[in-house]
Amino acid sequence: MNSVFVIEQNVPVPPKRVGKGRPEKYPLSKFSVGDSMFVAGKLASVQQLAYKRSKKTAMKFVTRKEGNGVRVWRVA
Repeated sequence: MNSVFVIEQNVPVPPKRVGKGRPEKYPLSKFSVGDSMFVAGKLASVQQLAYKRSKKTAMKFVTRKEGNGVRVWRVA
């Protein structure tokens, strides 16, 4: 299944509630600060990927559940 992801700008982050050599599954490396994307149904895997990317690089990401999926923002 080939999915298309749309990188969006100026989508505000809502308040928080109480392998090498492989092709990139999600285009996080192409994000600029302020960009976001919505991924339907892949909540845990996208959150883990964003967390790991934030720990390993200078790029920082925030994820929030949104409807039936998750939205990822690059914040730094």
